[in-house]
Amino acid sequence: MYFLNWYGFFDATTGVKEDYAGLGTAPCDEFLIPMASYGLNTLASWSDLSLVPGTRYYGCVRAIDGVGNNRTVASSGVVVDITAPLIGEARFGRVSGTQQLFTSSLHFLALNWDEAIDEETGIAKYLVGLGTTPGATDVALPSSFGTSLVGAFTSLELVQNGTYYAQLFAQNPVGLMSNTTTVGITVDATPPVCTVGLGTYQSPVVASVPPVPQPTMNFYLKCQDAESGVTSVVFGASRVRGIMEIEAQDLAQPPGGTVDPVRENIDGTTLVGQLQSGFAYYLVV
Repeated sequence: MYFLNWYGFFDATTGVKEDYAGLGTAPCDEFLIPMASYGLNTLASWSDLSLVPGTRYYGCVRAIDGVGNNRTVASSGVVVDITAPLIGEARFGRVSGTQQLFTSSLHFLALNWDEAIDEETGIAKYLVGLGTTPGATDVALPSSFGTSLVGAFTSLELVQNGTYYAQLFAQNPVGLMSNTTTVGITVDATPPVCTVGLGTYQSPVVASVPPVPQPTMNFYLKCQDAESGVTSVVFGASRVRGIMEIEAQDLAQPPGGTVDPVRENIDGTTLVGQLQSGFAYYLVV
């Protein structure tokens, strides 16, 4: 069903005596529905039409006064769109194209997504909701982010070690929608737990270490994180507790790898020449 309405036609001398209306694929031309009289009605409707998706159709109205003068006006046109948008991928993360699997925040989540495609009428808006399972919106109901490709939720009440999913909806101007679900993001608001000491993990040195002829360290460390794991371990030495004067090594693995949670018999050869004889040093991890 196609409806066409009009208003504002006026003739101060003889008045509007009759209105004609039709429908075409060009402004007041190439008529699918020929111009026909609707008397003084200001609404026309047509049913059982065979409209083509992606084609713009124009309504045409002609008003005639008492002596035959007329004015013809075309509408801006309407495009037939019967398909939902083609939606892409949505991800947690502040930067477009990046995906974040863990967050340290209990109150904030940022997202980015690919531009959806609708060749007939384009995208009117994106909506995003949050849930505790894929496809759910029990944490935050879908809200509009306009046509932006990034968005964020604030003032959330997330839980430690909880995993959350975002549901993205792309809507075109006629109301048809497509949706997709992100990979989950897990909350890790606590730091790793590390055990460090002199000697080895199996045979720690519990007493003071006697002076050695060469200023080196032989120690062990064990770092664990139950939620997101340990991706990097940096160790060094300091004469003051709580700071790192000398940074010795970063135990980070190549992309895609993980740091072995237990490192034993790590000697401080890289510290040789930096440690000074006669001083007590703390191991800092």
